[in-house]
Amino acid sequence: MNAPPYTVKRCDALLVPSGPGLHLHVVVSDPCQAKQVALLCISTIRPSKYDQTCVVKAGEHPFVTADSYVVYRNARVTDAAHLEHCVNKGDWPLRTPASLPLVQRMCAGIAASKFTPRYVIDYCWANNIG
Repeated sequence: MNAPPYTVKRCDALLVPSGPGLHLHVVVSDPCQAKQVALLCISTIRPSKYDQTCVVKAGEHPFVTADSYVVYRNARVTDAAHLEHCVNKGDWPLRTPASLPLVQRMCAGIAASKFTPRYVIDYCWANNIG
């Protein structure tokens, strides 16, 4: 028996192609009226500079095994149907959902980070996210 098709919701975590590989992304909004969602990327902290707005400690999410950070410069708003299609097709594997407290912390950094694209801030403001 086939599983029902995936439907996106806030706190979902998935692996999305980004840079040289797949990075953990977290859906930080339910679909809005326009059927879009906001996605934030988490990446491992490297010795070089990184955005310190929201650090995710190892173990705060099962997929995060080393201290990491939210890459606000890569924040995006994407069509919910496209995201669902990529998950249902198997291109973007799902991971354990993020906890609500972690998502709330990530959202608090959207406007706080100087690297978040303006259109993402505007989307989140218009949809009461963050």
